[in-house]
Amino acid sequence: MPDDERSRILIILEELFTNAIRYGYPEGASNGHIEITMAVKPGRIEIAFCDDGAAFDRLARELTTNQSPSGEQPEGGQGLQIIRSLAHRARYRRDSGRNRLALVRKLGG
Repeated sequence: MPDDERSRILIILEELFTNAIRYGYPEGASNGHIEITMAVKPGRIEIAFCDDGAAFDRLARELTTNQSPSGEQPEGGQGLQIIRSLAHRARYRRDSGRNRLALVRKLGG
């Protein structure tokens, strides 16, 4: 896989993991389960990201693009925007107490 595609995949994974840890589990939680599976298929990579944190549909959340009066971007929301911009297809469902996010990234796209 070309370095630039590998970098994009790593960015997606880092954003998903960071959001799950930051928002899916209460502060001070000592356990949780996150599972990531990936499959490389002709022309694409498929990512399945599952966690047992609080229900959170990353695809339904409205993205914030408003700037403050000082011109600064508000904190939060950029990770979701990055994920959406790098994934060509995405699907979310909540099943058996788990968030399940399936992403497809076309390679070279």
